[in-house]
Amino acid sequence: MVPAEATCVLQCAGNGRGLYTPTLPGVQWRYGAVGNARWVGVRVKDVLERAGGIKPESKRLHLFGSSWGGMLAMQYVLDRQRDQPELDSLILCGSPASMIRWVSDCAALLAEETEETRRVIREHEAAGFTGCPEYQAAILGFYRKHVCRLDPWPAGLERSFAEAGYDVYNTMNGPSEFTVTGTLKTWDIMDRLPEIGVRTLLVGGRYDECTPGHLEEMHRRIAGSQLVIIEDASHLCFAEQPEEFNRVINSFMT
Repeated sequence: MVPAEATCVLQCAGNGRGLYTPTLPGVQWRYGAVGNARWVGVRVKDVLERAGGIKPESKRLHLFGSSWGGMLAMQYVLDRQRDQPELDSLILCGSPASMIRWVSDCAALLAEETEETRRVIREHEAAGFTGCPEYQAAILGFYRKHVCRLDPWPAGLERSFAEAGYDVYNTMNGPSEFTVTGTLKTWDIMDRLPEIGVRTLLVGGRYDECTPGHLEEMHRRIAGSQLVIIEDASHLCFAEQPEEFNRVINSFMT
């Protein structure tokens, strides 16, 4: 088998590693390239073919994305599906197709909070004090209703909030899930959804910040798509109702 060679760049951009201690001396732990690596060896594809070939069904690609990951997945399919004939299906979990609609829907959900909560949020955002404990306490009620309804939150979610790369989050999104002021604020592919030509499943929670109404509009625009709304769940429906979520995914893929 002929060896293959690839030169890679290891990059650490806003994934929380800048908060880790201790760090390794001489390594860029925040943003930018950490280093280069040159890999030489045989391809797994070549090994499998030497062992008897790859079964046709093993070449099927199922693309899954949750929230921001689903936004990436949709953009990828729209831009690259002609180059990916092996792409068999697309699964989107609580993923919006329009940040403009996302903001509008979140504003309606936020209106259900008390006037005092909304005042604290409004005044702190206007002053730029979104790192203040009072602001963080005010947005927690929204998160517990529309991001994750489990009590207590899973350890993985707690770590995600504790170790998130907030510089990147603020740049791309904004100070919170419902206040979008970053580079994504005008991202909208709703009108392009009819271009998606692969089997698609949309799944979300009944109380999801990516609202059932948003997912229903996406469902109408993606021909032949399936839509499932999981009850008593929100944005992290896969963690809140894992048995039902797994049943839905397995049913779609079989």
